Amino acid sequence: MPKEGFLVVGSPAYFEGRTETETSQDLLNHICIRAWTASGRMYRWEFKRDGQITTLDVPGQVTLDDASLMLEAVLAGAGLAYMVDWWVSESIRDG
Repeated sequence: MPKEGFLVVGSPAYFEGRTETETSQDLLNHICIRAWTASGRMYRWEFKRDGQITTLDVPGQVTLDDASLMLEAVLAGAGLAYMVDWWVSESIRDG
C-alpha cells in the first residue's frame, strides 16, 4: 500500500490492455510518471507493509515537478503517478 495520504493513480485509458497492479513490485512493469523533489532528487515512491516503509525507484520517461501537470499526464493516459490523495480525489470521483 502507498504511504498514508498517497495513492498510485492511473486513468482508464492507461489501463486499457494492461493489468492492474497488485503489489508495489508490479509497478516495475508499468509506465510511471516520476517526480522531482524540491532538492532536485528523483522522488522514490513509498509503500507501507506490516508497519515497514519501503521505497521504490519506478521506471518512467516523464519526470515532472508540478502536481497539476502530473495529474494532467495521468488523465491523458500517459502513465501511473504517486500523488497526494486530496489532489486526485475529485478526478477519482469523476471516474
